[in-house]
Amino acid sequence: MANNANTPKKDFFETIYEKLEDLVKLEITTVVAKLETKNGKLEYADNQAVEGMVSTINLIDGDTETKITEKFATEYEQLREFHMLKERQGLDIIQKNLDVVEKIGKMAIKFKDNGKVLQDELKNNS
Repeated sequence: MANNANTPKKDFFETIYEKLEDLVKLEITTVVAKLETKNGKLEYADNQAVEGMVSTINLIDGDTETKITEKFATEYEQLREFHMLKERQGLDIIQKNLDVVEKIGKMAIKFKDNGKVLQDELKNNS
């Protein structure tokens, strides 16, 4: 029975882990393909080869994986450079976002501490 009791917790933690894993990865995709409007959205046309590159950057350990099609590697120099520029810009944006999150966290701690100090003062003056 202990295993059955632990199963929901395991599923819960697995779900959280999967969501956190998504949060720590930045994926940048650059493709060349025919596009069509389907249901009001721009999507890839059916039955075609899509050429491009995809880079996945793990924001925690910095590992980067880049996949590129052979044709994209040999024929699309300007788009490859564009893709690499987007990688650098993405990393810069993430660093700025992390700085903001850190500042917000420090402000929240300070606010909480100041609120506790104020509550203690009000109790002492009552």
